[in-house]
Amino acid sequence: MAGPYKVTDVKQRERFTSGGSKVSYYDISVVTDQGATGTLRIDTKDYNPVTVKQLLEEFVAGLDMPFGL
Repeated sequence: MAGPYKVTDVKQRERFTSGGSKVSYYDISVVTDQGATGTLRIDTKDYNPVTVKQLLEEFVAGLDMPFGL
């Protein structure tokens, strides 16, 4: 199970594909209580409290996994 984590940064970003389409997303950086750090990229369409919380919990569980081995 994922331990607690702290969001350390949120950045809204945009980029353009090779076809010229604009893609918007958020980069959310976290640090876990175990000391692992990482950044999760979330598409703008998925940027809502319910989805972000679920994705962050899954992401943090993966970051902390090696500490439990």
